[in-house]
Amino acid sequence: MIYIKTSLKKVPACCTKCKYSGTRFIRSLESMRFCRLTDTQVPMVKSGNGNMKYTKPKNCPLIDMGKEDS
Repeated sequence: MIYIKTSLKKVPACCTKCKYSGTRFIRSLESMRFCRLTDTQVPMVKSGNGNMKYTKPKNCPLIDMGKEDS
């Protein structure tokens, strides 16, 4: 497991709130969200109301180390 030291106060629950994810434009009107740390596409799932939303990838290297490292 690789740990990354960041200035984040807590691990974001969603990649859209993580400063290490970003948008790449595939075509002029089509874009996808990618994790800059793992260089992988952020997965999308259908939520309860039928809309698509981004989720955190399983290989996300950001983990909460607790209060012992503060």
